[in-house]
Amino acid sequence: MNEKRKWAAVYWCLRWYCNFPVRGTEFCERINRLPFSRPLTPECEYENFRKLLTLSVMNQDARQLDAVRPDKCEEGMYNLSRPIVMALANELTKQGKT
Repeated sequence: MNEKRKWAAVYWCLRWYCNFPVRGTEFCERINRLPFSRPLTPECEYENFRKLLTLSVMNQDARQLDAVRPDKCEEGMYNLSRPIVMALANELTKQGKT
């Protein structure tokens, strides 16, 4: 699986947990303005995950993962995204961001 596609999971999580922009270009602009201690690898580039933003799971609340029902054709992406969303949500909770 292409590591760049994992940005879709980060998008899904931050969209619901932190009210990040729904538009992919604006999401990446916001990510790229954050003060990271080192460069992101891979960088957040909308083109790397734009097709994934149209998946139905992206419109289902990532804060309610147990209630999310992916379409059959989306199960692979959902299975990739779920642990990323859970880990990021856990870190956000530790940081007091949620």
